[in-house]
Amino acid sequence: MLRLFSLIRSKKLVKSMNDLLDNLKVLLPILTVVAVGAGFYYTTNHRLDHLEEIVNSMKADNKDLHLQLYKIEDTLKKQDEAIIRMRKTLNKKQDKKR
Repeated sequence: MLRLFSLIRSKKLVKSMNDLLDNLKVLLPILTVVAVGAGFYYTTNHRLDHLEEIVNSMKADNKDLHLQLYKIEDTLKKQDEAIIRMRKTLNKKQDKKR
């Protein structure tokens, strides 16, 4: 009788082991897809964060360059105005000499 119970137990154990293996066979591909998806998400998110930092840095540099360009244009405009005034003054002096 004890032997019969152990045989029944072993059959149940074998059946439960087979069920467990079947479950693992189903779960393994699902877990693999989840792991790959999580890795893809993590690396993509990391890359996007890095690119966002670069873009913000470039925006700041661009703003600084615009300010410098505005100052240069303003200086050139003032110099052009000064040159025009000098030419007018020289022309008046040359006209008086004639």
